[in-house]
Amino acid sequence: MDVGREARSREVGEFGAVQAIVRGITALAGRPAALLTSAALGAGIFVVAFAPQQALDAFFEEAALEPAWVLLLESGVGAASFMLVTLLWLGLFRLSLLALRDQPIVARDAFPLAAVVSGGAVSLVTGVLMQAGLLLLIVPGLLVAVTTALAQHFVLDKNLGPVAALQASWTATRGRWLAVGAVLVIPAAPLLAGAVHITLAWREGNHPSLVVIGVVGAVAVPSMAAALSAAYEDLWPHARPSA
Repeated sequence: MDVGREARSREVGEFGAVQAIVRGITALAGRPAALLTSAALGAGIFVVAFAPQQALDAFFEEAALEPAWVLLLESGVGAASFMLVTLLWLGLFRLSLLALRDQPIVARDAFPLAAVVSGGAVSLVTGVLMQAGLLLLIVPGLLVAVTTALAQHFVLDKNLGPVAALQASWTATRGRWLAVGAVLVIPAAPLLAGAVHITLAWREGNHPSLVVIGVVGAVAVPSMAAALSAAYEDLWPHARPSA
């Protein structure tokens, strides 16, 4: 990040959602290797989110298991899927940041294993708070999503622990909630629409093709990651000095 842009990003009110979205996606598109890898990671996130449950449903239809075993299997597969999805998201953020900074990219950047434990803790805390907020009045859940949107970046880029990363994200996004919300919603619109369609189809007993699921993820997820990474580049100087 050059000194001039960092200085500009420190100015209150400088951050713009559309500019961040365009800059993030453009930077990723300008690095073909990063773009293709991000597409693969994005497809993987959607497949991992749905394929294990699909496989378990098929298995449970064939095997008569005690409820305790069903619960154990579902919990184990759910935990493994959760950590894998976290790792893939961290990889997407890493690739997007390197593309934005025009830095070299190597294969291991797609799988930042060192950050997965803290990243998983951030995802878990955020998920619990969002669910609680959505159950209350919806708005608090959305506010949690916005204020914690950059926490994974602080884990990945600044080596902060889960609590410090959440605090830094809160500070960096404070006063810019609508703009950060736009960065979340606009690139994620196809992803959200695809997830809703797949979920409704699933409830009706129609399991969508994993190819369709993967295509939706390959397009929407990297766009969202790139936009959030550009927002982080602009906003991290607003976090507390230790960040």
